Amino acid sequence: FPNLVGQAYQIVGTQATAALNGTELVTAYATAVAATPFGSAKSATNRYTIFLMPGQYSVASGVLLTANTNFIDLIGLTANPDDVFLTSPDETLVLGATDVTLANFTLHTSAVTPVSAGGTFAYHVTASASTQRHINLKITATNTRAAWRSGVAAAGYYEDVECLVDGAFGWGLAGTEAATASGIFIRC
Repeated sequence: FPNLVGQAYQIVGTQATAALNGTELVTAYATAVAATPFGSAKSATNRYTIFLMPGQYSVASGVLLTANTNFIDLIGLTANPDDVFLTSPDETLVLGATDVTLANFTLHTSAVTPVSAGGTFAYHVTASASTQRHINLKITATNTRAAWRSGVAAAGYYEDVECLVDGAFGWGLAGTEAATASGIFIRC
C-alpha cells in the first residue's frame, strides 16, 4: 500500500514493518512542511493533517521526528492511543510548533541512558503556546523520568493525556528546567 495523499492530508502507516512506517511518517512530515493546501500557505484555517493508521512506527536511531512547523496536525485514526505506537531508541517526537494538534497515539522511547547523563525523551517540547492541543495521548519510556522533557510552560490544551513515568507538563531535565503548567487540563 502506498500512503494516501490529498491536498491537505496524508494517511500513513500502511507499510509492512514498524521501521518502514517510521520512515514513511518522517517523510510525510517533510512533505507536509513543503505543502500548500488548496494552493495557499498553511494557516490556522488552512491546516495540513497527517493521519496515522493503527500500527507501530519505529523512528530510526539518529532520525528525529521534529514537529516544528505550525498548522501540521498528527492524528491517530483510533480512539485507543495504544493502537498507534510511535517509538525510537532516541527522542521520538520533538515539538517546536506552537499551533498544532497531536491526538490519539502513544509516544515511547526505549532509551536507557539516565536522564542525569543527558538521556533522551519520548516527547521533548521546545516551544509552548495556548494553541497547542494534546488529546488522548500516552507518553511512556523504558527509563523512568525519560518520558517527557519540556522546560517551557505547558500552556496548551491537554485532554486525556497520560504520562506513565515520572515527569510531565512542564518538567525539565533533572528538574533544572522546571516550568509552569499553565494550560487547560482535562482528565490528565
